[in-house]
Amino acid sequence: WVGLAIVNKVIHKRPLQALYGSSYSINWRHFKTGAIFLITILAVSEILSQIYFAVTGTPSYSANMIMNLRIWVLWLLPMSAALLIQIGAEELVFRGYLLQTIRARGGNIFWAAVVPSFLFGLGHFDPETYGINAYFYVLHTTVLGIILCLVTLRLGNLGAALGIHFANNALSCFVLGVSGELNGMALFDWQIDQKSPLITLSMIVYVVLMVVIYNIWTLKYFTSQT
Repeated sequence: WVGLAIVNKVIHKRPLQALYGSSYSINWRHFKTGAIFLITILAVSEILSQIYFAVTGTPSYSANMIMNLRIWVLWLLPMSAALLIQIGAEELVFRGYLLQTIRARGGNIFWAAVVPSFLFGLGHFDPETYGINAYFYVLHTTVLGIILCLVTLRLGNLGAALGIHFANNALSCFVLGVSGELNGMALFDWQIDQKSPLITLSMIVYVVLMVVIYNIWTLKYFTSQT
């Protein structure tokens, strides 16, 4: 946040708020819409997961912070604020500064959205933890990054991208976590090897759901906004 503020002020002679959109402010209505979009994806994903767990007898989630609900509630607000700072920094760089700067210099969607999103995905590459699934994790985050760019371009504001990113991280960190994956605050845990084929399948399904639900959202929401 500080670095971007300095770069925008010194090099581009504009305030940090210019990265939010033409209004120089975050559209919180878009934030809510983006969060609902991501929650919809997770809800469909969880329904499919629970069906799979039931049919195959695969162990589902186990209790984690739900056993210490008072402590969870006590820490939820400050941890959410910290999370907003974290995801906000990423959005300001990838869907704010890079997207705006490349597009302003005539860059097409490939250079403005796909390439930065791939770099965003590479930032999550961790073969030591995920094995072959590290490549699917990069695919997952790259596709999510492209969607975040497209949403930002269509709405002209960073609000929806912030909402999607915040809901994605909040649900995985605070509600349904994976053991060993920033799960200290998660209400429930999924005890599974990060290198397992089931993780591969879940990531592929999640990517497909993102693309399908995004296209449905595009037809319904964006059409109604024009």
